[in-house]
Order: sequence, then structure tokens, then C-alpha cells
Amino acid sequence: MTQRRMSTMKVTEVPQSDSGPVQIKEPDLITKAVFAQRTSLSIRTVEKLLAERRIPAIRMTRKMVRIPWAEALEHLRKNYQVNAQ
Repeated sequence: MTQRRMSTMKVTEVPQSDSGPVQIKEPDLITKAVFAQRTSLSIRTVEKLLAERRIPAIRMTRKMVRIPWAEALEHLRKNYQVNAQ
């Protein structure tokens, strides 16, 4: 198995004429399969959450979906409670 990048944001510098370069944070967009693996959910559960609009997603085509990792993780933390035993 290959090692996946775990950072949530990539920083890009954009030149600006007056006050120097500006840093823009780009979201880490992941697939349904990677999201399922990182959250220990099945792909079908992730598809259901996407269909019910319970997690944010970017639809690139009818079938191709990318999930912004940081936003989705924050959404899950705010809206779902973890019951540890």
C-alpha cells in the first residue's frame, strides 16, 4: 500500500504588486474511497452521506466527486458525537 499525504492544506504564493506575495490555502480534495478509509466508513456510507448532503463535496462531473478533507472533517466534528467505550 502506498503512503498518502496527510496534510490538509497546501499553501500557494501568488505575486502581488503592492505589498508582496499573498499566500492562498488550497483545499486537500480527496476521493470517496480515501475519505472512507480516513474515517473508517464504508464507501457506501460515504455515498449515502453525500447524497443526503451531510458532508461537503465538489461535483466535477455527474460521477466524479471530490471531498474537501478539512471542511468535511470539521463538519463531522460539529454535527456528530463520538461514543467511545
